[in-house]
Amino acid sequence: MSPAFRSILTALVLLPLAIQAQVLLQPGEFQPHVEDGRTELHFADEVLPLFDAMMVRAASAGFQQLGDAAMLKLATDAAAANFYFPGSRVAAHSEIFEELARRQVASELETDDYHRTLVAARLWEEAAARV
Repeated sequence: MSPAFRSILTALVLLPLAIQAQVLLQPGEFQPHVEDGRTELHFADEVLPLFDAMMVRAASAGFQQLGDAAMLKLATDAAAANFYFPGSRVAAHSEIFEELARRQVASELETDDYHRTLVAARLWEEAAARV
């Protein structure tokens, strides 16, 4: 499956969830939102649509159109989503990480975060390949 087709498919799947989100977060705002103490982390159905809406907007625009800084912020947000809600957004984190790797801007931090996402989702073979 081509990356463009996968992005479109992801956007179509997540669009109904994104429409429910009342707050529109920008790349880099999801992690602080879930860590600021105002969010009840056990309400995944209320918090994750915020991440989904952000991803739909980013994927619709095309990751290639985003700068490195915005992509790195999205990686941080994807890592937070998968940390607080283990394995919930592995596909999104994978797409972001692949784009960072393609650009050759994925640092050890982004690689470690992605590895933790794969482990949390119990994707052992994929995680072992990232070590």
